[in-house]
Amino acid sequence: MKIRWQVVLVVAVLSVAVFFIGNRLYRDYTIYTPLEELLENDESIVKYNHSKQNDLHIIQLELEESVELYSFHTKIDLELTDVLGKDFIVKYNFEAPKKENLYNIYWKAELALQDAVNNGSYLQTMKYLDELLEEGSYFFDLKNNWTYYSWNLGDYEYSNVIYVGEEGEDGN
Repeated sequence: MKIRWQVVLVVAVLSVAVFFIGNRLYRDYTIYTPLEELLENDESIVKYNHSKQNDLHIIQLELEESVELYSFHTKIDLELTDVLGKDFIVKYNFEAPKKENLYNIYWKAELALQDAVNNGSYLQTMKYLDELLEEGSYFFDLKNNWTYYSWNLGDYEYSNVIYVGEEGEDGN
């Protein structure tokens, strides 16, 4: 009995195609559809952007003015954990100011704040922010392994919540 290699090859290619199509449909059904429903149905979210880098989901949110960020983040973090597991980062207010000088200050402050959270160098960062921004125009709050920070620049207020991890964990 001769083996027809063409038939074996066609069956193998079809099997691989069915696997990848099935995997994509499963992923869309179990991750992207619930994620979109969650973000679109939340009345506090004005607009959102979802992107993915490697296995990390990055969700950028613009919220209504009246939303208290820490309580909102606690709620949305639990909901996103149900959908995505632990592989996500939430960023808030992702529109940087348009004016050239404010834009540069925005990114310097944002990078300094990110560095403070990653390295725990809050005092050094506060000294830097006192020079960069006005004294008292920023705020840090650490609660339950989360660092909440907000700061003012011109007519804008920016804020973010970052997970800093538990003891023995790097938090990144």
